[in-house]
Amino acid sequence: MVNLCNQLQEVIVHMAKRRLPNPETIAIGKRIAKARHSKGLTQEELADKLDVTTSLVGQYEKGRSGLTAKRLHQLIDILEVDMNYILTGYEPEEEIKAHTKIEKDLLFLIRQIDLDKQEILYKNIEQLAETIKKLSQK
Repeated sequence: MVNLCNQLQEVIVHMAKRRLPNPETIAIGKRIAKARHSKGLTQEELADKLDVTTSLVGQYEKGRSGLTAKRLHQLIDILEVDMNYILTGYEPEEEIKAHTKIEKDLLFLIRQIDLDKQEILYKNIEQLAETIKKLSQK
C-alpha cells in the first residue's frame, strides 16, 4: 500500500508540474477509459458523477490532467475498480472474470445451483467440452 501511495504521489506531482502526458499517465488514462466503458458510462455520465466537465474527463483519459488523491478515490468508487488496477494495470481477478456475455450468463446459472451439485455440473460440462473439441478436430 505504501508503494502504491508513493507511486500515486509521483504521478500527481509529475502531472501537476507538466501538462504534457508521459507514458505512465497515458496508461493510467487508458485504464480509466477502459473501466468507464466496462461500466457502460459515457464521458458525460462519468463527468456528472464526478461533478466535473466532460472535457476534464477526456483529459484524465488522455493523461493530460492530473488526478488528485480525492478524485482518484471517487473514480475508483464510481467505476468499481481497484486502485492497483488504475495505477499499474494489475488485475489479479482478471482470470476469474467472465469475458463474454455467454460466460457471464453461465456463471449466473452456476451460482444458482447448490455448491454440492456444482461438482456434478462441472464434470458434465468438462465431458461436453471434450466432446466438442473432438468433433471440431474432425
